[in-house]
Amino acid sequence: IISEGNTCHPNGVYFYSKSEEQVRDFVQNVKRFENTDVTIKNRRGLYEVYCRNKDVNKFRGGKSGFKKWLEELNLNSKNSLNKFIPDIVFSLSNKKIAKFIGRLWSGDGFVFGKGNSVPFFSTSSRKLAYDLQDLLLFIGIVSKISEKRFKYKDGRVGYTLHIHGRESINKFIEFVCPFIVGKDEEVKNLIEYYKSVPLNIETKEFVGTIHSYKKGFRRETLRKLGEFFGSHEILRHTDNDIYWDRVESIEYVGNEETYDLEIENFHNFIANGIVVHNSHSTAYATISYQTAYLKAHYPKEFFTALLTSVSGNEDKEEVYIKEAESMGIKVLPPDINKSGIYFKIEGDAIRFGFSAIKNVGESAARIIVDEREKGKYRSFYDFLTRCKSGKINKKVIESLIKAGAFDSLNKDRALLLEELKGDEKKKPMLFSEPLKKRKVSKGKILDWEKEAFGFYFSGHPLKNYIEKMRKNEIKISNLSDVESGSNVKLIGAITSFRHYKTKRGDVVLKFILEDESGKISIVAFNPVTSEVENFLRKEGVIRIEGEYR
Repeated sequence: IISEGNTCHPNGVYFYSKSEEQVRDFVQNVKRFENTDVTIKNRRGLYEVYCRNKDVNKFRGGKSGFKKWLEELNLNSKNSLNKFIPDIVFSLSNKKIAKFIGRLWSGDGFVFGKGNSVPFFSTSSRKLAYDLQDLLLFIGIVSKISEKRFKYKDGRVGYTLHIHGRESINKFIEFVCPFIVGKDEEVKNLIEYYKSVPLNIETKEFVGTIHSYKKGFRRETLRKLGEFFGSHEILRHTDNDIYWDRVESIEYVGNEETYDLEIENFHNFIANGIVVHNSHSTAYATISYQTAYLKAHYPKEFFTALLTSVSGNEDKEEVYIKEAESMGIKVLPPDINKSGIYFKIEGDAIRFGFSAIKNVGESAARIIVDEREKGKYRSFYDFLTRCKSGKINKKVIESLIKAGAFDSLNKDRALLLEELKGDEKKKPMLFSEPLKKRKVSKGKILDWEKEAFGFYFSGHPLKNYIEKMRKNEIKISNLSDVESGSNVKLIGAITSFRHYKTKRGDVVLKFILEDESGKISIVAFNPVTSEVENFLRKEGVIRIEGEYR
């Protein structure tokens, strides 16, 4: 009907053919529909088959079961310009798809003739041409569509779909030809022709490794689910030989030379005729777009989630905190009465989470937060009295103090540490007489924070010093803007140093240079190692010049 039918009659359907074999095949199948009968007329060698409702007088109207079925498929009242292949065909098994194509080719399809040995299909419908091209790919057949003007149709634009490449023609012979009706002689000649033609290279094939498995539900599992839930949609997919997705939009970008690609049977990387074997790249691109959108429009929520996802990875935490602050989002220190288990939004800022503090962890953080639900902690002693769980040990409390979590209750971190330490021979000092406040340098507080967070949080001990010394040296955080191979000058302090030898006995020095903006790993090779090693081992701020890679 799609190839040689007329569905525009209000009550019936017409089928036309010059082949008696095609007519017999059509009538045999169409009579299987409920309340459907046919009348056949021969007009100068052209058979006209009319399908109607056999139970209703033709003058009173009425629709046959066949007519109703076509309406369900949205094929009713479709002329030659807007015919198409229904979606349900794409969900059939490969064998049924081949049979459908064979019957379709029996109408407007060319198989073999004098001067032309390449099978092709002609149609006035652009959609039908591209639908057929997609469907052929399901059984591994590559085709090419060309526009042409039909002389006998007032010069209107039409489309021809040619089977492309020797391997595709072989598959066409193997899969489609057995189902072509009424063109036995053409099929026979096509087969004999290609048996006599030596196999030559007509297409370049790039087929990757075929895996015998597919991720996702097994067909047997889907079948059981479909039967259990009574879902026709699920059951329909259990007989499908390929998983496919519909492309929602296509934008024309011009013509480019490319190789033909043939898909083996076990591959399932076709989406509307497009090979999507790199679909993971699309997924990454989608995620990149989504995260970029969230970062631009919901920066607080974005950085809160990002920091929580890397909790415990101090290097990434430090980078993301600095990036958030560069966008005007302040990251607040942990607070015993405000912090949550994880990073959380607080007004226009982000509050540091307990679980991101070294030695604390999620279990201890949860106990602290759950106990606080009963009422805020009134003092350091109140906290110690209420949080007596074994998870809240001395190490946890010490890290909380060094991180500044108790600053809202008592800013004297040194005093709290002394009270926690106690006396080995006596009771803990927190039950003794109060100690006098101690003056602690900013540098010491920063050192405590580095112990608790893994990085300097409220400042950097070298910031003022380096800023005074910096001349034309760049900040470490700006190295991302420098091209590889460029000569750069840096200033900072060495925080880690390693000396080792290669198999050839050459000395290699590897160290971490840190400034107020970040840190970087630096490697020094011979011959400079002997000159600079002793200098690098000393504490203090140094200037370094070298090649950035």
